[in-house]
Amino acid sequence: MDEKGPTPLGLLLEELRLETGMECEYVLIVDSHFTWWGSGRSYLCRMIDMLNMGYVGEVLFGSEVVERLPDLVKQWAAKHRSKAK
Repeated sequence: MDEKGPTPLGLLLEELRLETGMECEYVLIVDSHFTWWGSGRSYLCRMIDMLNMGYVGEVLFGSEVVERLPDLVKQWAAKHRSKAK
């Protein structure tokens, strides 16, 4: 955050890429059925907006975390290994 206020995350990730050449993937993990489906449905729309605007690369809900996260970690490890060569 600077004196103008918070900087959108998507812009920070873009600046990181341009300044350092590093790609950063932002994965939002959403848990708690009651919190999001019972009390926070309006926030779910914001999460979809964040995804569509490129502020997050992926949103994982509930059991998707267990199913999808291992594949993401394998992808991250493969990218790291290929850059280390």
